[in-house]
This record gives sequence, structure tokens and C-alpha cells, in this order.
Amino acid sequence: MQVNKVRWALSAAEAAGGAVGGLLLALPGTLLGRALGAGANNGFGDLIGAILVAALGYVVGTAAGVWLMGKRAQAPGALWAIALGSLAGGVLTLLLAQPLRLNETPWLLQATFLLLPPVLAAAAAQVTRRAVR
Repeated sequence: MQVNKVRWALSAAEAAGGAVGGLLLALPGTLLGRALGAGANNGFGDLIGAILVAALGYVVGTAAGVWLMGKRAQAPGALWAIALGSLAGGVLTLLLAQPLRLNETPWLLQATFLLLPPVLAAAAAQVTRRAVR
């Protein structure tokens, strides 16, 4: 029973660390995307670039945050699985936007995009983790 509590706590800490890591990379991604897209697409290039690169930065930062939290706890999961889980969370959010009508409620779409990548990355870390000490 005690081991399960430790695993749940570690997964929750990894998901929180992943969300923080994602947000830390999303901000510079926004600035970089804005600079890359400036002057393109009738004035909307900077907005499109900012959104796309921020989303990519969030997914990459989420994977890094989950892996770093696991490494800090001396129980890291496989980095490739964590990155795949984070990417799957972002793609799954985009795929579910229309069927679940997430695109009609912007705050719900954003909340899903902020929560799903770190949760799936932490789940992937849990599956590939060696025994927690």
C-alpha cells in the first residue's frame, strides 16, 4: 500500500513539474514564433508562428519537466516514452477538439491542452520506470 502512495505522489509531482517545464518553454517559444512569422500571411504570420511554436515548446518542455522530476526523485522513466506521451497528449487534444466540441469553448480546449500532455507523459514515465526505491 505504501509503494502505491509513493508512485501516485511521484506521478503527480512529475505531472506538475511537466506543466511548469512546458510553460517555461512556451513563453520563449511564443517570442521565437512571433519573430519567425513576422511579415508573413497578411499580417497574421506572427500570431500563427507564436501559437505553433508555443504549442511545440509546451510539449517539449512538458517532456523535459517530467523527466527531470523523475530524475530528481532518482526514479526516471524512459525519456523516449515520456516524449511520446507528451506528444500524444498534444495530438490527442487536437484530435478530440471537434468531436468533443472543445473548439467551441476556448477555455476548455486550453485546459485540456495544458493537462493532457503532462498527465500522459507522467503515465508513460510510470510505465517505463524501474522499481521506486
